Amino acid sequence: MDNIIVSAEKISFGYGVVPVLKDISFTIKQGDFVGVVGHNGSGKTTLIKIILGLLPQKEGTVTLFGEPGGKFAGWEKIGYLPQNLSVINPLFPVTVKEAVGLGLLSAKRFPKLFVKQDREKVGAVLADLQILNLQNRLMSELSGGQLQRVMLARALVNRPELLILDEPTNAIDAETRKTFFSYIHSLSQKNRMTIILITHDMGCVGEYADKILYLDKVALFYGSFDQFKKSAKMIEVFGDELSHFISHRH
Repeated sequence: MDNIIVSAEKISFGYGVVPVLKDISFTIKQGDFVGVVGHNGSGKTTLIKIILGLLPQKEGTVTLFGEPGGKFAGWEKIGYLPQNLSVINPLFPVTVKEAVGLGLLSAKRFPKLFVKQDREKVGAVLADLQILNLQNRLMSELSGGQLQRVMLARALVNRPELLILDEPTNAIDAETRKTFFSYIHSLSQKNRMTIILITHDMGCVGEYADKILYLDKVALFYGSFDQFKKSAKMIEVFGDELSHFISHRH
C-alpha cells in the first residue's frame, strides 16, 4: 500500500467568530502532486500553515508521515517555499550559496557546521535549477524570478520527501514559469517526491497536478484530475471555463 504522507481529518479554523476553514479532510500519498486551488480568502495558505504547525487547528487532526502533527519532529523531510519570500532578508549581505546552505541546518545537530558534502549538495541543487552561475551573487542583486528559484533551491537542498509551494510563480515570467513547473513535475514523476502546490492558476493545475483540492472555506472537491473534469460541483463552479482547464492536459 502507498505510504500516506499527509492526512487531515475534519480540520476547522477561524479568527474569533470568523470561520476560515471548516471540516476539511483529505489524504495525500507518496508521489502525489496535489494542486490546492480556490479564490483569494478561500483558506489555502491557512491550511498549509496548519499542516506545518504554524497555526493550531481549532478542531480536527493532522498527521505527517504517520505521526500526529503536534509530535512530528522530522522537519528535514519537508521543503517549504512560502508565498512571502522574506525568509531571508534580501538586503542582508549573504550570497546565494550561503542562503541555500541554510536549508541544510534543520537536519544538523549541534555544532551546526558546514562540511564538504554540504557544499556539494548546494552546488548540485543550484545546477539542477540552472542557477549555479549565481552562487556567488548577493541575494540583494537578484531579480524576482532568480530569487524564487534560489528559495526553491533552499527548500530542495535537503532532498525532502514532501515539498510544499505557496503561489511559487508570482514573480516569474511565463517562459520561466513553464520551466519551473516542468522541473517540479519531474520531481514527482522520477523521485516520487510528494508535492503540494497552492496556486490560483488553474491552467498550471490542469497541466501538471494529478490531484486537485478545491477550497472555498470547505473542501468543494478533492480527487484526481479525471474526477475533477467530470465533477458536477466543479462544472457548476466553472461552467464553460472547465473545458479550457482540461485542454491544458493535452
